[in-house]
Amino acid sequence: MSISDDGRHEARFWFTEGERIRCRLCPHNCSISPLRRGICGVRENRDGKLYSMNYGKVSSINVDPIEKKPLFHFYPGEEVFSLGSVGCNFRCRHCFVPGTFVVTSAGSHRIEEITGIDKDELLTHSGRFMKVKDVFDHHYAGQVCRVRPANLPEIVCTPQHRFLASVGPSSDLVHIVEAQELREEHFVVIPKRKEAGEVQSTGHRPADGNAPDSTRHWRHASPEAGTDPRLARLLGLFCARGQVSGLAGRADLFDILLSFASSDNGLAEEVQAACHDLFGADVRIDNGGRSLKACVGVSIAKMFVELCGADSMTRKVPGFMFNSPKGIVGPFLQGYFEGNGCYRNDRSEAYAASRSLAMGICELLINQGAVPALDLCGPDAQRPSVGGKAELCAEHVIRVPSAFDFVRGKWKSGYRPFYHEDENYFFIPVRSVSREQYEGRVHNLEVEGDHTYTANFAAVCNCQNYNISMASLSEFGLKDIRPEEVSEMALSNGCRGPAKEKGMFTVYVTNGYIQEDPLRELSDRLDAMNIDVKGFSQRFYDKVCLASLQPVLDTVALAHGLGIHIELTYLIIPGENDQREEIRRFSEWVSDLDPRIPVHFTRFHPDYKMADRPPTPIPTMEMARDVGREAGLKFVYLGNVALTHGEDTFCPECRRLVAERRRFGVMRVEARNGRCPSCGHDLYMVQRSG
Repeated sequence: MSISDDGRHEARFWFTEGERIRCRLCPHNCSISPLRRGICGVRENRDGKLYSMNYGKVSSINVDPIEKKPLFHFYPGEEVFSLGSVGCNFRCRHCFVPGTFVVTSAGSHRIEEITGIDKDELLTHSGRFMKVKDVFDHHYAGQVCRVRPANLPEIVCTPQHRFLASVGPSSDLVHIVEAQELREEHFVVIPKRKEAGEVQSTGHRPADGNAPDSTRHWRHASPEAGTDPRLARLLGLFCARGQVSGLAGRADLFDILLSFASSDNGLAEEVQAACHDLFGADVRIDNGGRSLKACVGVSIAKMFVELCGADSMTRKVPGFMFNSPKGIVGPFLQGYFEGNGCYRNDRSEAYAASRSLAMGICELLINQGAVPALDLCGPDAQRPSVGGKAELCAEHVIRVPSAFDFVRGKWKSGYRPFYHEDENYFFIPVRSVSREQYEGRVHNLEVEGDHTYTANFAAVCNCQNYNISMASLSEFGLKDIRPEEVSEMALSNGCRGPAKEKGMFTVYVTNGYIQEDPLRELSDRLDAMNIDVKGFSQRFYDKVCLASLQPVLDTVALAHGLGIHIELTYLIIPGENDQREEIRRFSEWVSDLDPRIPVHFTRFHPDYKMADRPPTPIPTMEMARDVGREAGLKFVYLGNVALTHGEDTFCPECRRLVAERRRFGVMRVEARNGRCPSCGHDLYMVQRSG
């Protein structure tokens, strides 16, 4: 390992995957992009190497009794020198699969495309746009929920992701509901934009002046000058039917081609006139009025391509259209539906090969005041796979009742759509929620202010658990400290830990989320571990710990097999992991591994983000102790609660009191060399010799 000039410490256990780095320290196996950090928040990909950003940085230094760790059978009564730092590899699982669209100030984009921290602005539940504070993505294997709102694209997310939903069409009834708890009586909500917003610049400018007075004509498409409704309609027609083609032998001229059916009366002539008036373009109509070619210069051709996409699969709504007034959006939508749609059964239908275009058209309709239906259609149509790969071979159909006036953004008098609305939201009924297995990348975002955004138009909460369980390096007053300073401070305080080379022992207090190879390497330097087993069900780890249970159990078994002294802590949280059956299964698992392993059942007290839970009832604590003993555990302790003999050690053979404790203090220890002084029974206890 090496330390860079700015203090970064080159990490271990990783390999490169192109520009990404795959971290192999813990079971998350993070794939880390350049200048990004893994789930723990302290291992960063920089310059093609993985660095530990918290090396030599401590957030707390204390001299503690070893019983506080808690370790009751490892040098009882000794004081240890404790250090803590930042970084947590229990992660957020409140995420969406790739291909989920979020509404930004520049239109709908896939969640995996959102990378502009402090730049991208997302629509929140309040109808405002707020900046992205952070983006998260990681590998996930487990169940996902398919939430199917009426007529809208389904939303695929982890079961715990939180939606804003209601049990009736009223803003007063909106509350937070996990995806797995949504039912058919719920409505998901689509926020209504509160800010009209000024039309934003597209960022494009003409490259040359090959078309007649192209700079002047470009200004018709410049948002700063206000878009001409005829250009908006022309762009809609181009999104529906157009393409740009270069002229053979001419690098400075291009053709804009649009095709029309024989039934499109007057459209070709309309486009011919618009192109001439807007761009001064030479327009000709061929093939009996069904094919139109407009000869334009580079700047105009570039405008159409950059605003609308190069072909049907990359087609998109021009970005500035999302912040244009209804008088501009309406003609665009009207042009699109006339160019690539039809009327049937009192509704207008339009089709799109591009998912981005389909979602953009839907967003414009929502901004105009109508929630459309979006489906897949055609003989080759497939339901998008999780991750969105199958969508490329399918068309999308957008349906809007013909009672909606595109241009004015109003319903005809007396018409009632399938949904409800009030001044804040559209309320869309949930049709079904199903589950399936998924393995792959998942994504989430953190948004400033409202801490919400939209997923396929529905309002959802942003990433919550990074705020709960993880803090950045900048949020702590960290102290830089060298390894040799640690051992010197420990010795000067008369502590037994934590430097092996100085003849002291080392102890690791951990959540147990580590891979086998790093733990094996650490084992030469570790004497004892206290490992938190925070529950004994995957459900609990999914919901509360945001990780997987099995890797923790594997760590316990491996550490024990490597000869490391281990003790286990189980925090009993009311309503989460306090069921007798779960505690029984945990106790039996430990007993099967080694019944001598000390188990500390710890009482929960409400604090921080779990202030809504009561303290663990005393009878529950006593039940856990009884269940542990019934399962064959020889040393069961009750922590954070004052109960007679709750923290005392008795010989499991002759029942002699061999260690008496009071609030982390040891009143007396009568064990000798780890054995009972009366009967010589092995107490699984490490003590000084003699």
